[in-house]
Amino acid sequence: MKALLLAATLAALTPCTFAQSVRWTKSHSDIVEQTTIALTPKLREQTVLIGRLGVPETRIGTIINKEGDIIAPLIPSIDGEDAPYLLYRPDGSRTELATIAEKPKRFLSLLKLEGGFPNAAPLQIAEQIQDTVVVPTCAPIASLGEPISLLVDHLQFKPGENASIFRLEYVLHYPGTAVFDISGNLIGFTLTFKDSGTDTLTIKKALTEFPELANLLPDLITPEQPALPSAPELTREEIKELNM
Repeated sequence: MKALLLAATLAALTPCTFAQSVRWTKSHSDIVEQTTIALTPKLREQTVLIGRLGVPETRIGTIINKEGDIIAPLIPSIDGEDAPYLLYRPDGSRTELATIAEKPKRFLSLLKLEGGFPNAAPLQIAEQIQDTVVVPTCAPIASLGEPISLLVDHLQFKPGENASIFRLEYVLHYPGTAVFDISGNLIGFTLTFKDSGTDTLTIKKALTEFPELANLLPDLITPEQPALPSAPELTREEIKELNM
């Protein structure tokens, strides 16, 4: 698993191809490697494997609190039927989850586990202030007991001060996946991917659109972050070229 994590980290440190590339040094790469390895146990405890009855695919949900609230990617049911979401446990058992709300346009579902997660730490959220991020990932049909992996990703360009969306370099992130800063704070959720990257909804914008979620999460914080290269500031014309 460590080898997989390091491979993903090193691959993600490849400079972007834009005119104003992020410049990485070995020192910066070492910081990301060490920080991400330290972050792995924390995010594994904060995440669970989620499925839906009748659907073979699995996704990663994020535990919000001890009371059992979970924010997860929306998994469409077969033929629009009202099928329950399921929590996949490492021992192979599955537990039905209550569906509190769904936000189809943002690919999000709010779920709840009866009995909760007694040992869970409360989820922390932060405004996006760091250009290196971590995205939990798993195979589309994960093996039960298989640990969740972490993929290091980066912003393609610095978003505006009041931006509601920022873009990650990697494509093919599943919509609705949680995105964390390198300190383990939730900063957003992936939307649709394009040829040039994956658009991601900021947590601040998500809270204004999803009141059921906003009622469960704490206030935004501004955590201390390691010193890492910043995403380039692109002109409007350059951003338009990326969106083509």
